[in-house]
Amino acid sequence: MADRFPGAAFFGQGGGEIGNSKANFQALAAAGAPILPGRVCRSLSEATEATGELLKGSPSGAVVVKQAHNGAGVGNQLLVRAPEMAVDRVGARHLHHLAPGVDGVAAYRAERWPCASGEGRWPVVIEEFAPGADAVHPRGQP
Repeated sequence: MADRFPGAAFFGQGGGEIGNSKANFQALAAAGAPILPGRVCRSLSEATEATGELLKGSPSGAVVVKQAHNGAGVGNQLLVRAPEMAVDRVGARHLHHLAPGVDGVAAYRAERWPCASGEGRWPVVIEEFAPGADAVHPRGQP
C-alpha cells in the first residue's frame, strides 16, 4: 500500500491517533487557538479537579466530558448543575445532573470515569459548555 499512499508509513506507526484524538487537539490548541477553556485529563483525580475548576468559572455552570476517541459526540457527556441547561445538548449525547458541591463531581467521576476513559486507556477532555454553540463536523455540515 505504501507505493499508492504517501502517508502509509505515518499511519502504520499510529499516526492516525495524533489526528483523530480530541485530547491531542485540545493540547495543541492550548498553544493559542481560540477555543473554550478545557483540560486534557489522564487520571480520575485530574478530571475531578478540572471539572470543579471549570464549573466554577463557567458562565453556563456546565461542562462537557469528551472521550478522546468517538465521533460526532457519541461518547460526550454534558454535566450540569442547573436543570434548565438540559435543553441544549449540541455535541453531547448524554446528560448528567450533578449533585451540589464537590461531592457531586467526585461521585459522577467515580461512576463514569471507566466509560469516559475507555477503561483508563485514553485521556479525557473536560471543556466548558457553550449553550447555543453550533457543532462543526469534518465535512462542514452541522
